[in-house]
Amino acid sequence: AIPAETEEQRQEREAKQAALLEQQRQQLAVHRQSAQERAELEQIRRRRINYLAYGWLGIITGGLLAASGIYYLTAKVASERELADQATTSSELDAAAEKVKSARTTGIAVTALGGVALGVGTLLVLVAPKLPRPQPTIQTASGLSLDRFPLAAPTAGGAALRWGGRF
Repeated sequence: AIPAETEEQRQEREAKQAALLEQQRQQLAVHRQSAQERAELEQIRRRRINYLAYGWLGIITGGLLAASGIYYLTAKVASERELADQATTSSELDAAAEKVKSARTTGIAVTALGGVALGVGTLLVLVAPKLPRPQPTIQTASGLSLDRFPLAAPTAGGAALRWGGRF
């Protein structure tokens, strides 16, 4: 036969169950918070990737457009001017002058568009969200807790030694 549980044993069993339940609640809360922090970090990472991708795309596209615009402002306009110099009639001269003006306007517009794209791309790269870096903590011999390692410390040779595994 199973001996009957005393009141003291029942209270002890209930206290253990309550402590186990509280521990499980705390673990669940920590897990929820950890999952939420990971989701927020992933969202920041995605935003950063988008900013950097569009920023570098803008920089590359802007550079190509600016180079094309400069080509139009130099080589194309010079080529059209050479053709204008060879014109013999006033109608040929007017048509050649119109081509020079058109090439110059196209060059200015394309160069300006390239400059804008370069500026926007650079701005996107500069304002891309930064990923949070975990700050290591250290415990000193006196029990003092420091939030992070010093970035550098002087050494005997006069060079700066970087701490935290970053040399």
